[in-house]
Amino acid sequence: PFSHTSRFHDDGFTSVQKFLKQGKQLHKTMTKMNSILQLVCLVTLISFCHSASLVRRSVDGSASTPCAVKKMRMKIYEPGCGVVTVITKGCHGYCTSSSMYTNDKDALAIDCKFCKPKKTIRKMTVMKCPMLSKKTKVIAYREAVSCQCDGCPS
Repeated sequence: PFSHTSRFHDDGFTSVQKFLKQGKQLHKTMTKMNSILQLVCLVTLISFCHSASLVRRSVDGSASTPCAVKKMRMKIYEPGCGVVTVITKGCHGYCTSSSMYTNDKDALAIDCKFCKPKKTIRKMTVMKCPMLSKKTKVIAYREAVSCQCDGCPS
C-alpha cells in the first residue's frame, strides 16, 4: 500500500508538471497570437485610414477618388477608316472646387479646379482603312502619365 501511495504521488506530481509545462506553452502561443493580432489590427487600421484619406465624400454622401491616372476607352474616328476603340490612360477624379457669393459686391466668387494631364506620352495605333488606297493608317494619340488639379479655363 505504501508503494502504491508513493507511486500515486509521483504520478500526480508528474501530471502537475506536465500541466504547468502545457500552460507555459499555451501562454507563449497566446502571447505570439496576441502580438500577431495587434499587428494585423494596426495594418488594417493603417490601410483603412489610408484608403479613407483617398476617398472623399461629397455633400450627398457619394464617394469620389482624387485626381489620378485611370485606364479608359477612347474611340478614334478617322475619315475613310471608320472608328477604332483603344484602351488608353486619362485623368479622372476629384479636385476641390467651390463657389460663394461675396457680400461686398454680391458677386459670385468661383474657385474652379479640374483633373487634367500633367505629363503625357505619344502612342500610336494602326487602323484598317478600306476606303483609302492604303488599307491601313497609323494614328497618333496622347496618353496621360501623371495628373494634377488645375484651374478651370476662363
